[in-house]
Amino acid sequence: MQDNEIYAGTGKAEGLDRAKMAVMEAFCNAEEEQIRDAKVIKIEVRGQLKMTEVNEIGDYIESIAGDEKNVEYNVEFDETIGDNIMVTVVLSI
Repeated sequence: MQDNEIYAGTGKAEGLDRAKMAVMEAFCNAEEEQIRDAKVIKIEVRGQLKMTEVNEIGDYIESIAGDEKNVEYNVEFDETIGDNIMVTVVLSI
């Protein structure tokens, strides 16, 4: 990680609402000020994903960070983590 990045967290979930639960867990340790001050929000999503789940993650991020933020996504289809979705968040300030 670079000096200008604040690691917010990683979330992992399975089952019903797994996308929303994973992204909520990833953001649970970030302070509102960190999210508000972030210039770039980097999101890595892994798992056996449906497009609707990727959209759900994006909608959640927009709801807490606003639609003015520069959000970079890296989505990786990964069968090795079973039915889980893993979301990692890095805030660049």
